[in-house]
Amino acid sequence: MKKIILFISLYLFSFHVYSITEETQDIRQWLEKMFEHLDKSKVPQGLLRDYAFEMADLDIYNGKELNDSNYVNKIAFENLLRTISSASVTPDTFDPEDILHKQNMMNQPNCGIIGIVLYQYSYIKANALSDNLIKYENGQVYDNTINGVWQNPYDTEYTFGFSAQDTILQGSIFNYIFPDEIWKSNQTPRAVYFDAGDGKGYQQIAKGQTLQAFYSTSGVKHLKMKAEISNNTSLYAHSLIKILVDGTHTRSMAKIPNPDFTEDIIAEEDYNGVKAQGRISYLYSSKNKGKLTRPFIIIEGFDPLELVSNANIQMNDRKYGLNSIKTFLYYWYNINYNKYMSLLTEYDVIYIDIFDSKLSIQANAKMFERAIEIINQRKRIDGCTEKNIVFAQSMGGLIARYGLKEMESNNKKHETSVLFCHDTPHLGAHIPLGLLHGIHGIFKFYSKLSLRRLKIKDLQPMIGPVLYSDAAKQMLINYVDENGYLNNSCHEVWQKELSKIGYPQGDDGYKMRILGISNGQTVPIEQQKPYLYVNGKMSLRTLTDIILQYPLLSGLVSGVSGILTKDWQTFLLNLLPGSSTYKLYFEARPPFRGPVCDISLRYVKKYLWTIPIKRTIFSHTSYFPENMIPYDNMPGSYYQLEKKDLPKNDFDPLSKWAKIFIELGCDVKYSDKIMFIPSVSALDLGEGKVKLNQSDYEKIYYMDFPPEYPRHIPFDAYYITNQSTYHTSFETSMINWIFEQMKINIDGPSIAQDGSQYNLRNNTYNQTVNWKSSDESIATIDNSGKLKMLKHGIITISAICNQNNIITKYYKRVMVGFPAYVLDWHLDKSYIIKAKCIEENAKPFLKYLQYEWAKKDYNSTTGLSWEIGADSLQETGAAPVTSQRKTYYFRVRTTEGKRSTPQFLTLDISSPYKIDYPLSQLGNPALVRIRINKQDNPRNYCLQLIYNPNYFDQEALKNDERFRITSVTTKYLYNGSDVQHTQFDSPIKDKKQLYLYELWPNFENTCNQILQGHTTFANTRQVLFKNNEGQIVYVVIVTLYK
Repeated sequence: MKKIILFISLYLFSFHVYSITEETQDIRQWLEKMFEHLDKSKVPQGLLRDYAFEMADLDIYNGKELNDSNYVNKIAFENLLRTISSASVTPDTFDPEDILHKQNMMNQPNCGIIGIVLYQYSYIKANALSDNLIKYENGQVYDNTINGVWQNPYDTEYTFGFSAQDTILQGSIFNYIFPDEIWKSNQTPRAVYFDAGDGKGYQQIAKGQTLQAFYSTSGVKHLKMKAEISNNTSLYAHSLIKILVDGTHTRSMAKIPNPDFTEDIIAEEDYNGVKAQGRISYLYSSKNKGKLTRPFIIIEGFDPLELVSNANIQMNDRKYGLNSIKTFLYYWYNINYNKYMSLLTEYDVIYIDIFDSKLSIQANAKMFERAIEIINQRKRIDGCTEKNIVFAQSMGGLIARYGLKEMESNNKKHETSVLFCHDTPHLGAHIPLGLLHGIHGIFKFYSKLSLRRLKIKDLQPMIGPVLYSDAAKQMLINYVDENGYLNNSCHEVWQKELSKIGYPQGDDGYKMRILGISNGQTVPIEQQKPYLYVNGKMSLRTLTDIILQYPLLSGLVSGVSGILTKDWQTFLLNLLPGSSTYKLYFEARPPFRGPVCDISLRYVKKYLWTIPIKRTIFSHTSYFPENMIPYDNMPGSYYQLEKKDLPKNDFDPLSKWAKIFIELGCDVKYSDKIMFIPSVSALDLGEGKVKLNQSDYEKIYYMDFPPEYPRHIPFDAYYITNQSTYHTSFETSMINWIFEQMKINIDGPSIAQDGSQYNLRNNTYNQTVNWKSSDESIATIDNSGKLKMLKHGIITISAICNQNNIITKYYKRVMVGFPAYVLDWHLDKSYIIKAKCIEENAKPFLKYLQYEWAKKDYNSTTGLSWEIGADSLQETGAAPVTSQRKTYYFRVRTTEGKRSTPQFLTLDISSPYKIDYPLSQLGNPALVRIRINKQDNPRNYCLQLIYNPNYFDQEALKNDERFRITSVTTKYLYNGSDVQHTQFDSPIKDKKQLYLYELWPNFENTCNQILQGHTTFANTRQVLFKNNEGQIVYVVIVTLYK
């Protein structure tokens, strides 16, 4: 699922979303009209640079020298083709799309398919107008003749470049092939030479030839080419390629075993005329090689084979995709080695690869059903009676859920005991609208171009199979169709169907368990940080590099996580034409304020060979819809550029990106994360049967305390990472939890109530269980596992199984009934009410209880509003001087949702003391302003502390140790540092006169400074009155003024 990232978005959305697109004059028609009167037959080579829509700066690729600015990558090669094609003034030219398609189709392992562009072209001399070699009238160019002689305004130049079909090749021995069909030139060089960067130097090549190269080390190789045009003229071009010798990117997986065998399968039934296909890979348990004994079946998520390049082919077969049994095991190997070894020892690891994950979920569910049938057939042959454990990742969770349920509906046995859904988008996946709008803006720009033979053809053959796939339409919360409209009809139909069918229940009377995993518990992004912001003037290659190499987009379109292409120099490089005369402003951002997308692109070309003419080619602005949940800012798993624990198979995009910025000095900001699967989606909150609001998405959900119906979590158990983590990633505690869920064990509450139900988890053989209580004076348990409570206490529940005269016992320690609590309070700046469990032996069970609090004014008849909290409740805000009695209620809740009888405590939360002084404000804290007069003796300034006469329980003020003041601390108000601490000989009783010079160091000097007009923050102090426990009973803020 994590690879469904859509790079197109809407420009019309009902009445809420709208786009602004500046219409410009068609550039091609503009050029046609400007040069329509020239005699095209007189243009040397039939190529006129001035006539071209320049997508490459031909001056950079002139073949005269090799430097850091003229490496030819895949995109530079494409743009050279497009520029030369658009420069043609005759119908006889080539189609760049055809050349690129042929190069791509020739792709094969251990081969570099080299495309070449070598042309001589014409251009109008810079002095042509001033020397009367041409005429310019009314915006059009004419040939000029003087005394009947045509004046030649043209000069010629060369352009030269080449590129392989991939920028990463795997292996040590390669064949570089130079096919005639993609060697495009209007020249016949005397000789052409190629240097493969393998130490052999230049070697002569010819069209159709193959040149073998051997690399002993991995790394970036410098490929060079030389073309001898004449005795005195040689042209040069170069490119970079990364070589991974002997599977360097998989060397770290060398310790991961290959499957014992595989078999390709096809669904028995079609869905909408399509039969989905896949592959089952088997890795037998190391204890029982050669036969199935305990199947652990993994079904992968969205993994389109179109994204597999030669550099990341797994096990020499493209059909494995980017995820396979080895990548799954690699995660476990790195994160939890002990459990990795346990998995290989105790289970048969079976992996189901999907050959076309773009198909509808229903179609691939039928392929999954066939896979389960085949695995079960093999189990019977091998004498295996164990039920299956299915671990489904991302979209695979939807496929498995649907497929298993459909098998039950059709009375087919799936023999499954457990289904794990790992960060599965039960309610949908999210892609930020800012990015969707941004890429749609680029698409829209291309749709506006009409460049004659350079016209961009339908982009859908390249990206449509993935971008507009049935799977994408079904899963994305917001989907943008081919026309740029928000169209969620497929998603809504799918969600209704999924909600209606529910979850599989198990077959042959066995109740299977459904388990969920969410990789998100917090918000992963910075809300005010743009996803991408670029503002600057740059060349084509730089501009496109910036957009593509932006870490998030790069991650979304390339490498392990791509959607639109096959390696790091990818699709978006094809979208933004440019030269040194392009000015780009591009911003895509979360829905904070202002537009979520803003794009403008200006094109500058020197016409008349002296005057730069500027045109705004495109502008596009899009806004976030009103009343839509800002999914960007919700808790969930995130999608990021790369996973640090994966083997690297690419150039370092971050360093490449940083280098671009340093060279350009552009204003660039970016984020490398998006929120991808909302927590509530992975947890299937409400099962799609209730409409969720923003607060539902924002809540924190706890593993031991599932929310109540109807906004419930429909799993038997679930795991949530503490923080937002990478989509479908693992962590040590998660893998431990997975293993625990696969064990045979007693399921049921750790704090039991009358009627609590206990079962034997993963009792796959349906063994008869005899239940027993260790103390039947506390509770009994019948043979169905139902507990009857007799009194409060702690017992051990036993599940005793007898199979073939072998007795196995399982145990669970349980507390019956609720433990006893007492409510108490103390005062520390504010009143704190605390619930304390008074049973020492109950402490191990307290983690299975949730605390709930309510409060109301004393004698109020209003109902109680309960809130979840900790074991204490703190009153916030300043305590009033007037009496304010409140009643506080407390209860605990079990994981089953059972609640204890409420306990309550009534308390006056008003201030226990007051200052007997003219005050600007009464309360706690009290604000006291003391006027300093010249005639006063500073030693006479004092505060008189007295009991608050309005406090309800005056006896408590006098006798309760919690109110007895034994010390006073003076602090600076604005930095909180201590100034002085005074310990009293005996607690304050009734009244206490406090002289400020005793509390305030250098008090007399401070008074003198105030009288002299030096008023600073130092004139204010915080005076804290404390009891014998050091708790703050009362606070006074004292300010001195003149």
